[in-house]
Amino acid sequence: MLINSKPVRIFMGMCIECGIYFEEEEGVRHVCDECGEVQPESGSWAVEEMELVSQMESNEKYSEAADVLLQLYREATDHEYSDWPFAGKINDHLEALCVKHELVDQHIALLVFQIMIAQFQSGGGYSHSEELERAIQISTDAGREDLLHHLKNSNWTDLIP
Repeated sequence: MLINSKPVRIFMGMCIECGIYFEEEEGVRHVCDECGEVQPESGSWAVEEMELVSQMESNEKYSEAADVLLQLYREATDHEYSDWPFAGKINDHLEALCVKHELVDQHIALLVFQIMIAQFQSGGGYSHSEELERAIQISTDAGREDLLHHLKNSNWTDLIP
């Protein structure tokens, strides 16, 4: 969706009180139409963890910061919890961190998560995935035959911490 020529992400959320689904817009707090419960702000459950990530990055502990972000991404994309606006922010932060500091293992894990989410949501095939192609290229560039073997044989669960 475009508003004022800028893309706006809209996600499906679920009320924390009654479980009714609603369209969740990034940056907008939703009040459930069914029960009136004000939904928590996206990412509010992970404030301490994000502060920890900032501290780790300040101390140049990039791999550890990426590990925390991967765990937050897993939690934010959980099909029962789903904080999709926050997951998008984590994805962007983690992708940039992995590229900047050449964190191959975490980058591959992020791409595998993306593939698995797409598969779960739409039933899309793994073999034609842009994320899989990127993961294979990153593994090749890093000379990581172990990761290439896993990716090419679809044995991905070993790649996720």
